[in-house]
Amino acid sequence: MEEFYIPLWRIIACNMCRKLIWLLFLKCFILFCVSAKAQDASKLPKYFNDLFEAKADSAKVEAYRDLCFNFSMLNPDSGIYFGKKDWRLRLK
Repeated sequence: MEEFYIPLWRIIACNMCRKLIWLLFLKCFILFCVSAKAQDASKLPKYFNDLFEAKADSAKVEAYRDLCFNFSMLNPDSGIYFGKKDWRLRLK
């Protein structure tokens, strides 16, 4: 009795399979976009508090990064400011 084997390229070449693979990819992409970290202005006081309480440079860098991210859409000038502070501290 022979083993039934279909090469992978034939499966992918199937038009219906291409559509299913495309839909699976699209669903995964949408799920990723929905679950991505969103900007939240209510967390800004926490990040400022983290920045003022930080002793180590790594903690300050993390607070600057979070401030930069959350200010990027709310107030882009402030986001750039905190991003530059973060960058300078990383290079130090």
